[in-house]
This record gives sequence, C-alpha cells and structure tokens, in this order.
Amino acid sequence: MGDSAWRNVWHGIAVAPASRAIFPGSSSQTSSAQQPFFNRPLRSGVRPRALYKDLAYFLINLSWPRLALALAISYFGVIFLFALAFYFVCQECNDLFDGYNLSYQAFSTIGFGIVYSRDHCGNYVTILESYMSMVLLPTFAGIIFTKFSLPKVQVAFSNVCCIQPNYSGNHAALVVRVANASSSSHLNLDVIMDASFSMELFSTVLRRHKLPLKQADFIFFRLALELVHVIDATSPLYATPFSPDCMLLVTFTGVDSNRHATIVNQVSYTHDCIAHGAKFVAMLSHEVNHVEMDFDRLSDVALSETSVLWNAMGHRRLLSPDQGIHHEGMTWEYAASTSTESSSQPFVEPAMAGLLLKQSSA
Repeated sequence: MGDSAWRNVWHGIAVAPASRAIFPGSSSQTSSAQQPFFNRPLRSGVRPRALYKDLAYFLINLSWPRLALALAISYFGVIFLFALAFYFVCQECNDLFDGYNLSYQAFSTIGFGIVYSRDHCGNYVTILESYMSMVLLPTFAGIIFTKFSLPKVQVAFSNVCCIQPNYSGNHAALVVRVANASSSSHLNLDVIMDASFSMELFSTVLRRHKLPLKQADFIFFRLALELVHVIDATSPLYATPFSPDCMLLVTFTGVDSNRHATIVNQVSYTHDCIAHGAKFVAMLSHEVNHVEMDFDRLSDVALSETSVLWNAMGHRRLLSPDQGIHHEGMTWEYAASTSTESSSQPFVEPAMAGLLLKQSSA
C-alpha cells in the first residue's frame, strides 16, 4: 500500500502551524532516561499497575546514586523498625540506642554477644528479623548484580547526517554513520550480532515515511557503518527539501554477543543536523599492525566541490566551509573531490576494504 497506508498516519493528531519548527533540536545527545517524545517532555498520569508489582524494575532503572540511597534507606529502615519492636514491644533494652544495636546485630547476623535477647518475645523478633535478613540481603545483591549486568548501549551515532550529492549516479543519498562503541581492542570480541537498522521520516502532520536503506541488516556489527538511503524517485525526500518541520528517526536493534541480550537504541535528527552536499570523513586508519578507529571523527564531515546539489533539492547552492551549518559535535573539513561515480562499497570504511571485502581482479 506504500506510504499511503493508514498505519503510517497518526489519526486524530494534528499540529497547528507555528512560526518555529515543531522539532527544535536533535536528541542524539540526550540520555535514554531523559528521552523526550518528539522533543516534548512526556509524563504519564495514572499508573496501570501498582508500584509494588514493578518495584524491582523501578529500582533497576534508577541512577546509581538514587539506587544506593534507596537501598540504604531500606536497609537501615528495616533495622530501625525492628529496634522499635525490641524497645517498645519486647522491652529488651534500657534505651532505643541499645535496641538499635541489638536489631543491627540480628539483621546482619553478627552477634557480638554484648547485647542479646532475654525472653521469648525478643527471641521471636530475632527469628523474624533473621528471616527478613535472609530475604532482603540477597534481593539487594540481585538488584545490584542485575544493574551491573544490564547491556549498555554499544552503538554511537553521528551528531549529523549528510545529504551526499551524486551518490548513486545522479541521485543524492541521505547518510548516517554509526559505530560500535565497545572498548575492546580485538575484532572478534564484543560483536553485536543480527544488527538491524531502520530509518523513518516524520512530517509536520505526524505522518511516518519508511526510508529504505541500501543495507539495513548485518550479521555482525563490529566497526563503523554508514546507513544509506538513496534519494531517488521513490523516496519521500525526492523533490522535497528537509524542512524544519521534519524529523528523521533512526532505530537500531541487535544482540550483544557477550550477554545475548537485545540492545535497542534510537536517535533523531532535525533540519539543523543536516549537512547538505557533504560526506563523512573516514574514521578508521589502517596502521602497520592494527586498525585504529577514532571516535573523535564520528561526526566529522567534508564538503565537496560540487557547485550545485541534486536538482530535486531545489538547486540549492552548496555551502562553503565558512558558511557551513554549525552543530555541536560536528567538524567541517574541505574535500577536493568531484567524483560523481556511484560508490560500490557504501557500508565499510575505506581502511577496512582490504580486510572485509574481496577485491575484484578486473
């Protein structure tokens, strides 16, 4: 059914015309915990489930300082509650401080012998507190271990995407660069398996257009890749400029080879992140004994000498380096390249071509 399919239209949602763009900036720098919905803060009202049913999930998603504070409050709070029971109910101690010491030793199973229960009530409270300790301490350890073992997002997206002219014949291409951000120095370690990428364009009326990629699925993802959407006659960007009221959403899914857990990440690009008539600078360098991937060049782009961008973009003049679009994390360089030939290796950095691609003898 194409882009006219009903499932691509957000029924009942309309955006009133405004003097400024509805997508004011990119979310490529935003953390996943603060990711907005179309760059608008999203807050939920009434929870469909009670908090205690998802308490473990809630704690795992807290930041480390907040998690440490929550566990400390829970730990010492339980000890204080049993101290109240020792002092007021069982009357085992002369003051509340001694009751707290007795409760702490019972909960932590230390038992120095300085304070101890003297009657049946104190013994029963000690048994109950020991049971609570047996349940809560492994629970705290499990929450901490789970948070440590959660797969971290290992994919780095460029802060800018390029509209590269004459990428495939006379057709331009929308290019986004991604890289595996794991710290391993070996190519056979920390590989992301079954990597899949998708690219979608959202317009001002909240209509979704799926942008087909030249290659969207990869068996292994270890180095750097360029996601390429050719702007031909079938592209929603054909003869249509990337306006301020449009947003590009790139989605990644993959499987971590170490933990075998699913990794999902999204990043959005707005009009201020589009570099017209530019291409990415190579971030891989082939040394004598190793291959070096420089993440400082992840968002570096170079302007070509082509005088006029693809005619379907309204014959927009290319920008000179001093007139370029400036964006945080993006570096401009000047490339004296006028080649209009189609790229035969669009997904692999040039430094890795000899290692990962077979060279033709023709």
